[in-house]
Amino acid sequence: MCFDFLTGNWDRWSGGNVGLDKATGRLLFIDNDGAFFEVPPADALAKNKRLLGSVYRFSRAFVEHVRALDDVALDRAVGEESPGVPLLSAKALAGVHRRRTELLAVIDSKRADAGDDAIFAFP
Repeated sequence: MCFDFLTGNWDRWSGGNVGLDKATGRLLFIDNDGAFFEVPPADALAKNKRLLGSVYRFSRAFVEHVRALDDVALDRAVGEESPGVPLLSAKALAGVHRRRTELLAVIDSKRADAGDDAIFAFP
């Protein structure tokens, strides 16, 4: 849920976009073409934010990585389509930066309310 919120993936929870690899038991998130829109559908983003609000257990490592992903690191991680040409538009990147801030605010609020031991359920 957190990654979809961060990337603005508005299409994850619309139906059959989550699967299970029966051989390994791994959860698969498929159909990622709803991520990184310049202007994702507002109602779908609101739904993602509501879903994020219902999450109360996080991976400590995930949160640490998101926190370390400052603006420069995020731009570098997204990469370039070709030398000097960012893969995402400035508007799409700005949305990711904004959602990163929102995601961390939600997590920090839950930490303040419940404490680290309650919300960091896994390493």
